[in-house]
Amino acid sequence: MKAVDLVYWPVGKGVLGSMTRLATSIRAYGTERIPRAGGAVLAMNHFNFIDVPVFGTICPRRLVY
Repeated sequence: MKAVDLVYWPVGKGVLGSMTRLATSIRAYGTERIPRAGGAVLAMNHFNFIDVPVFGTICPRRLVY
């Protein structure tokens, strides 16, 4: 992992996560079942434009879209 990746994700998640939480109420279920490391496929139903930032905000690990 590059050093740039280590900076951009936490900063972006903090800024976009804060704006996302101000824009909508968020309820997350089952985040404790997401592994913190290793491979995983996370799928979501996309209902609205805000779904992608919400998904990134509530996920406990770094995501690569």
